[in-house]
Amino acid sequence: MKKIIVLVVVSILFYACASKNIIKQKEETLKGNWFLKEITSSKTGEYNITFFNDVSKYCLEGSTWKFVTNNYTGSYAINKTSCDNSINEFIFTIQTVDESQKVFDLLMKPKENNDANVGYRYSLKMLDENKMQLQKKVVVDGVPFLMNLNFNRL
Repeated sequence: MKKIIVLVVVSILFYACASKNIIKQKEETLKGNWFLKEITSSKTGEYNITFFNDVSKYCLEGSTWKFVTNNYTGSYAINKTSCDNSINEFIFTIQTVDESQKVFDLLMKPKENNDANVGYRYSLKMLDENKMQLQKKVVVDGVPFLMNLNFNRL
């Protein structure tokens, strides 16, 4: 009986450490500068989508992003001249949703003016040394679909 209990405890510790190691690997890969190349959707047509409660798809495409993993902060800068060229700072974390399926979320919370405790959750669909894809489920006029934010490393 003691051997079974020890085995269960060791298995739980191994699983917890493995999960932390996967998160650390993802954070190391995420670290650095990224360019939001394009935003695509799973539905055809033109939709008026606002990201982070303040920026349109048009303005967000072409933005540059920075992730600093030692203090879990980041920023994105809108680069189009016809848009508000602000730099928006955020705090982020990578969260395990389902490790067996390798499903992770990227959670972002604005650093400034966040009295309402607002945050944003994106599925981390793909992340390697050169590319990243974040995915968000949205509903427009009762129709659900997916928005894909496709990044390239700078």
